[in-house]
Order: sequence, then C-alpha cells, then structure tokens
Amino acid sequence: MNNKSRRSRRKYKSGSATIEAVIAIPILLTLAIGFFEYGWHIHNNNILHSAARRGARSAAYHENSNAEVTAAVVTALQDSISIEASDVNVRLANLNNDGTEEYTINSLSENENGDPVRVIVTVQNSHFQGVFNMFVASDENLSASATMHRSR
Repeated sequence: MNNKSRRSRRKYKSGSATIEAVIAIPILLTLAIGFFEYGWHIHNNNILHSAARRGARSAAYHENSNAEVTAAVVTALQDSISIEASDVNVRLANLNNDGTEEYTINSLSENENGDPVRVIVTVQNSHFQGVFNMFVASDENLSASATMHRSR
C-alpha cells in the first residue's frame, strides 16, 4: 500500500468523525436539557405537595382555623421558593364517603371532628420557572392536594 492511499483514508476518517459529532451533540444536548427540565418539574410538584400536606396536617388539628391552615401552606412554600402570600390560593373541602368533594369549607370550626378535610393549593407556574421552560406554559397554574381526617 502506498503512502497516498493511507493519507486519503485517514483524512476521510477524520471528516466522518466531525460529521458524526455534528449530528450527535445536538441530540445529546436536547436529551440532557429535557432530563433537567423534567427533574425540575418533579421538584416543583414535590414542593407543592409538601405544602399541601403541611396544610392538611394543620387542618387536621381541631383547634386550627382556615387562616392558620393558609399560613402553614404559605410558610411551607416560602421555605422553598420566593413567593408572596397573595399568590397562593388555598381551598379546603369536605369529602363524601366516595372521596369526591362535597362542599368548600368556609370555616373549619363548622367541620365535624373525624371528617376528612382536603387542602388544595394552587400557585401560578411563573413562580416555578425552569431554565428552558420546555414542558409547562408560564400562564398555567400548578395544583396539589392532600387529605387528612380531623382529630377528635
């Protein structure tokens, strides 16, 4: 084999590696960004569910009022993200035997002990912006709920 054919083969191999890299890098970068955004979305859902659980625990205590439940939820959210109390919507609901919402609780003092109370927390998605915002539109609301029985 002569030197000229070896050089041309080596030149061809280095060109194909460049083309493969140009094709592979954007695909791998898109996958990495997608995994990051998906993880960020899961993290945000965990923050909301944690705040809803804290509110449900507060609602389960027989001496707490609606304002104290809302304060517990807002405090839980403020421990994790920067948010104003006016940007958080907290709704309390009484449940039927089949688990569907019967009515909205305006005052926890009227709710009987032992009844299940569902705490629904809603926050606008703009408070949970990721780096690239690929999965969720910024004008959507994120919501989470937790249910506990009132103590007797």
